[in-house]
Amino acid sequence: MSRLLTRLEKLGLTWKLALGFGGSLLITLAFGLHNVTTQARLHDEILGIYKNDLLGISDAKDALIQFAQRGSALRQALLARDKAGRDAALAMIDEAQRRQDRALEELRPRIIREENRKNLAEFESAYADYHLRVAEAVRLLRAGQAEQAAAVVSDPAFQERGVRANNALTRIAEIKEDSARHQIEEMQALSRYEKQLTYGLLGLSLVLGVLFSFLVARSVRLPSERLRSAVQQLAKGKLGAEVPLTDYPNEMGSLARSIKVLQEEACKMEAQRWLKTHLAAIGNDLQSAESAEDLATRTLAALAPLVQAGHAAFYRHEAEEGSLSLLAGYAMRGRSAAQQRFLLGEGLVGQCAAQRKPIVMRQAPAGYVRIVSALGEADPASIAIVPVLRNERLLGVLELATLEPYGDQAQALLDGALPVIAMNMEILERNERTRVLEERSRLVLGSVSDGIVGLDLGGRVTFVNPAAPALLGCDEGELVGAEWRQDGEQLERKDGSTFPVDYVDRPMYKDGAQVGSVVVFRDIRNASGWKRKSSAATSWAISHWR
Repeated sequence: MSRLLTRLEKLGLTWKLALGFGGSLLITLAFGLHNVTTQARLHDEILGIYKNDLLGISDAKDALIQFAQRGSALRQALLARDKAGRDAALAMIDEAQRRQDRALEELRPRIIREENRKNLAEFESAYADYHLRVAEAVRLLRAGQAEQAAAVVSDPAFQERGVRANNALTRIAEIKEDSARHQIEEMQALSRYEKQLTYGLLGLSLVLGVLFSFLVARSVRLPSERLRSAVQQLAKGKLGAEVPLTDYPNEMGSLARSIKVLQEEACKMEAQRWLKTHLAAIGNDLQSAESAEDLATRTLAALAPLVQAGHAAFYRHEAEEGSLSLLAGYAMRGRSAAQQRFLLGEGLVGQCAAQRKPIVMRQAPAGYVRIVSALGEADPASIAIVPVLRNERLLGVLELATLEPYGDQAQALLDGALPVIAMNMEILERNERTRVLEERSRLVLGSVSDGIVGLDLGGRVTFVNPAAPALLGCDEGELVGAEWRQDGEQLERKDGSTFPVDYVDRPMYKDGAQVGSVVVFRDIRNASGWKRKSSAATSWAISHWR
């Protein structure tokens, strides 16, 4: 009986009708045609849900994510302490804008309900002014006018437009979700109706072939129930649920394969959303790292749970020494559990660094490393060793031992995260070099006994070394911003007295254009040995400020 039911389920409707008996032929034909129409309607409604609601929900949520990302990037740009940080944040604003525009462009054709048209109009109205103000803030930031940009962003009207636009997009997504849920309920009601109608038709054909009619009815109803159950699981968000009947060479199989296509597309979109969300979170977290060690620790803490790593290590490339040193570890038995240093080409870590290419072992060798917890130990399923590169420059190597096989999702996450990690490592390196250079400059300028004064093109003081206010008998704050005055070979102190000076005036250039000048002066009454003791430091100071 089970084998007969299976064969009947796989038969097309034409064959099922051809197997009918005499007087039941017309009833069976009507039943079959009605079923075909119903299946086509279900097929169209499922595709309609997919095209108008599921993709609309995806587009609306993508637009919301990019809208929020854009606002976050704008705040980062306002809070950035240097030009490099501001430029990076501005680039994130531009990228979020492009992605948001693309999501909105795809969303607009899927707005078919009057309520959502009103919500879209509300969004467009609020967003137009919000967008102009964001553009104005970005323009001011690019011009270096951070305070004016902050004033634009802190304006209550700007905040109100942003909240209105966000709420309108949220309502669109909610209405899309309610619509999808409502259509599924309608499909369930239709299925219940069709079941009742099937029983009625079977009753009419009972005299001519009770048993066969019963079997044919079951051959239609049971696959439909299984398929409907699968659709309900997908509608509830269980995208991994198995879609039955895809191997059936009939109408039900075609519908099942169509649902399978919908499921695969939904899984792809979910994977993309997962990837974008976690990459954005990782990027935001790494931006607040204060040192290379902090960045390495944050990187491992963020990546390990996502790729199910039970053991991980982050090595920094020491270019001058030609080696890799351990920055941070994850789930190690103390730092001694990992080798502290590798030469290029030494071991798999060193070989990865030497070749600048990933090394992935999808089946880890026995005894390679042990993943340890309080409850026990286990061998990893896979080992991934990847280089951290920035424009072909090696910055470090990341080693991960995963509990699950290393798959495409983990690879996609690393492919997206590695450039972000490399960029933040490079930024930290530049910041450290800048700090060291500034510290050296401060020490050198502080050690010079001659007065050094920087002037803008208007003749106003922009900076002084400690000796300058001491020679002039005033505080540094009284000099900076004041107009520089010099009477021939004399300079006037704060108390009105004057003293003879010998001075050097040199122009300052930036990108080939003069931006000001530097004046180095000395009290010639105490000039004994001045050239012998100070000429080298003074010359360095002048050339440095040029």
